[in-house]
Parts: sequence; C-alpha cells; structure tokens
Amino acid sequence: MSRRPEIRAFPSANIGLAAILLTVVLLFLAWTKALPWQSSFELQLQFRSSNDLLPGSPVRVAGVDVGEVTEVERGPGDGATVSVSMEDSGLPVHSDARATIRPRTLLEGNFFIELAPGSPSAPELDDGDVIPVGQTSIPVQLDQVLTGLRGGPDVELRGPGGLIELSRALQGSGPVAINDTLPILPPALRDAAWVAEAGRGGEPGDLSESIRAVAKVSAALNQVRGDLDSTVGSFARVSAALASRQRELAATIRGLEPTLRVARPSLAAIDDAVPETRALIRELRPVLRAAPPAIDLTLPVLHQAEGLLRAAELPAFVDIARPTVRSLAAFAPDGARLLRTLRPAAGCLLRSAVPTLFEEIQDPPLTTGQPVYRELLYAMVGLSSASQNFDANGFNTRYYAGFGDELLSTPLGGLGNLLFGVGSNPLIGSRPAPPADPPPLAPHAPCIESPPPSLRADTTSAGFRATGADLEFRIAKPGDER
Repeated sequence: MSRRPEIRAFPSANIGLAAILLTVVLLFLAWTKALPWQSSFELQLQFRSSNDLLPGSPVRVAGVDVGEVTEVERGPGDGATVSVSMEDSGLPVHSDARATIRPRTLLEGNFFIELAPGSPSAPELDDGDVIPVGQTSIPVQLDQVLTGLRGGPDVELRGPGGLIELSRALQGSGPVAINDTLPILPPALRDAAWVAEAGRGGEPGDLSESIRAVAKVSAALNQVRGDLDSTVGSFARVSAALASRQRELAATIRGLEPTLRVARPSLAAIDDAVPETRALIRELRPVLRAAPPAIDLTLPVLHQAEGLLRAAELPAFVDIARPTVRSLAAFAPDGARLLRTLRPAAGCLLRSAVPTLFEEIQDPPLTTGQPVYRELLYAMVGLSSASQNFDANGFNTRYYAGFGDELLSTPLGGLGNLLFGVGSNPLIGSRPAPPADPPPLAPHAPCIESPPPSLRADTTSAGFRATGADLEFRIAKPGDER
C-alpha cells in the first residue's frame, strides 16, 4: 500500500510579507526614477533666480540631455540653489564650467539648463561640488525688458505713442536699412563670439585675473572721480557736436572705405618687411651685446669730460680753447672754399676710381679673379726685388733670357729702327687691341659726370702692320723676308 506525498501549504504570512516588500520596491523606483545599482553624480548650481525651474527640467550639453534637475531651493541671498543629477555621458565637469538657464520656447516658459563642461585643463569637479553664481547666468525675460523701457516722463511706450514711433521708424528707408544690416550681422556676431571666447583666456584663472585688473582700474578711477566727471562732461559735449554734424560725419565715415583700400597694400608691405626687420634685429643683437663693454670703456672719458666742464674748471678750459676756436672761425671761409674745390676730386674718386679698384681684370688665360687693388699690391711685391740688396756687390735686378725659333720684332722710334728677339713659345695674341679711333679728349668735362672706365679689352692677332710712323709689330719665322 503506497503513501501519497504530503503537500504542505505555504504560510499566508509569508505571502503578505513578500507583497509588502514588492510594493515598497516599486514605490522607491517610481519615486527616485533610478535603479539602485546605477551611479548618481550630483552638482549644486547657484543662480540669481531659478526662473521657474522645476524638478525634472533637463540639463543639456551641446543640445544633448545629460541630466535633470532634482531639487530647487532657496540659495544664499536672494538667489536659488538648483541640484542636478548628471549622467555618465555628461561627465567630467570642470571647475570653470558655466551654466545658463534658457527657455525652450519663443514665448518663454519650460526652461532648461545649458551646461558648458569647461576646459580640459581645469580641475574636475567631484560629486556634490558647487558651481558658484559667478559662473551661472539667467535669461532676460520679456517683462524685465518692458519694465526697463518704462521710464520717466521722457520715455513713454505705453499706449499708442510707442506704436506710432515704431511705425515712423519702419517708414521710408527704415526697412531697407534693416535689410542691409542683416548680412553684416553674421560676421559681426562671429567676431564678437571670437572676442568673447578669447576674453575667457587660454589658461585657468585668466578671466579672474582680468577681473581683478579691471577692479584695480575701477578703484583708480574712483579715486579721481572729479576728473572723470569732467571727462564724461567733455565727452558729452563732443557727442553733441558730432550729433549736430551727422551729415558731415557720415561723409567722413564713407571716406574711410577708400582710405582703407589704399592702406591695405601699405599694410601688406609692412607685413612683408617684418621678416627683414627680424633679420636686422638678429644681426643687431651681437652689436647690442658688445655695446655695454664699449660703453663701460667710454665712462672714464665721460667722467674726465664731466670734471673738465665743472664750474671750477670750465672758465680755465674756455680761456685755453679761445685762441683755437678763434683760429678755426677765421679758417672757416677758407675751409669752405677748400672743401668746394675738393668736392669734384672726391666725387671722381668715389664714382670712378674706387669702384674701378674693386673690379676684376678679365685676361684669360691669365685671369686671377682678384680685384685691381690686389693686383697692384702683387705687382709692388714683385718689383720690390729691384730695390733689395741681393749680395755684397750691391743692388741687382733679375732678368730672364729666352731662346727659341720664334722671331719677334718691334720698332724703336721708326720703321728703320727695329729690335729683334726670339722666343720659345708662339705668341697667342695681343691685348689690348688698338682702338680704331682715338678716344675723345674733353679736358674740361667734370670727372664726376663721366662713366667709370671699363677694364674690358679686346684681343687681336699677334702680328699686325701699320704704315707711317705708327707702331709695327709682327712675328717672323727664320728665313722669312723682311
């Protein structure tokens, strides 16, 4: 006989306890809207006003939701402290982060927080840190604009007066001027954004240092408030004068365009000259480094000159120098005439003689590549042997005797008086060649107006014959008839 398995009933108390635990868990998840195993990163944002932010309002970075507002409470002073919960996609947040409350619709309402995480070089914020009110901002709402425009008796925007003035502004060329202004706004706003970005600085603390510097300037201006009041009054008078000459001022501003157009090439030339200027500065640096020792050497001379020019020494120095100064004053007219006389000679030297000394004589195949002044020095060295004491017999000059089958002849005084010689090597040619016509002679022409002489010479054949009393020079082979 088999026994049936015993079925035990689950206690009703355990079922009730499980239902209670499940209800608590569901209520916790519905209230916190987060899973217990998920990490939570919270920040405290301080604003001057909460602007109707509510728990659950999104927190966005570059238009992407990365968190939400968890609590809004009263902050220090009249401000508000907003607690936000950040997701991992919105981390890290740096110490220079900025937060702005912005509306999600044109007619305001339904606000959200736009968060700029800050620069990567700044330290990262930890869980529970605070972004102070100096790094947050709130939007300017429409009612605040209207309240600001609602002024005293001179400003009246309520009623039909404001609409009438608005209609007058939009009459005539007003809409055309607005349309002409719209294409200019994007580059202007872009440049303003670049300036604002640059104003933040490149390193952490640059903006705070700038604010401290502005505070010092403001404190200095506050100390001279009276002078500042007069400056503002003068500026007001200048502005009134400009306002009374609007047409002339507009013509002046229109004239700036051609001025800028002309200035651009000049600025480009200046920009092109910057590398040369930098090269000049690099070349001047060694001179500037060497200048202090040279100046130190001149200091004793300056000390002596200072002692000479003292009150106790200056009268005696003037008495000693008076005859010399008088002689120089008497020589001044003659010196001026002498300098005028020397001016043509000096100009001739600078224009013709000195440049010629630095030219090279082209005499192939004997060209040395050296300038003329060195050739003259070499020639003097070669001639110096004629004046040296060769031995105990006295001064002697060396000479060279050549032998060969090349017969050379030159006239001595005329065609009937010929000198003959022999050489071992044939003559290649003769340079310089005689000119076809004698060069013109102008003894009264100023040398400074003449072109520099040319050292280029043509080459002619080794033998040529001239008639009359002119030069005859030929090469004769042995056995040739004269």
